[in-house]
Amino acid sequence: MKTSLNGMKFIVGREALVTVAHADGMHKSGPLAGQPKLSIGFGSQDPPPKEGDVISIDEAFERLQKNLDTRDETINRLLTVEVKQQEFDAMSSLFYQNGSVALKHVTSLFNEGNPIRAIWAFTEYPHGEDRVFSDGIAKRRAREMSMAFDGVYLDSEAFLYFDGQPRGPDKVAPRWMPFPDNLTR
Repeated sequence: MKTSLNGMKFIVGREALVTVAHADGMHKSGPLAGQPKLSIGFGSQDPPPKEGDVISIDEAFERLQKNLDTRDETINRLLTVEVKQQEFDAMSSLFYQNGSVALKHVTSLFNEGNPIRAIWAFTEYPHGEDRVFSDGIAKRRAREMSMAFDGVYLDSEAFLYFDGQPRGPDKVAPRWMPFPDNLTR
């Protein structure tokens, strides 16, 4: 199974496209511990961007497709039961934003045969990697749960676009962009 086009649009509608490498969290361990992590495109860190890197909209969507393909492989490897497309898409969004700990927890509950409990477990991850509660992330979890339970993907026809730094003294104003007509998954 793989993240559907609607699932990808849902993720994009909550990640924002940033065309320049920008600080997006901190390295937790290793030689770069405590240093800012750089992201580009839709929060992509693979391959790691470097300060000054710039990306086009098409390149950002190409990176996103590759990132989702890799994440889809991980989700499929962890699941031992069949799930609905909407449940898979919700897990893909959770994994994309929150990482492997949340995904492992949720897939283990699906594997135990308890999809309601698995979806309810999304509420345990209303935070970013800093573990601080976020209203925006809590709302994202609620929307993912609506997707998983009812197949409701909600307002995924446009995405937020930053043609420069999204934070700090050089912050640019974001704008909303419609999805490209040729977008596939």
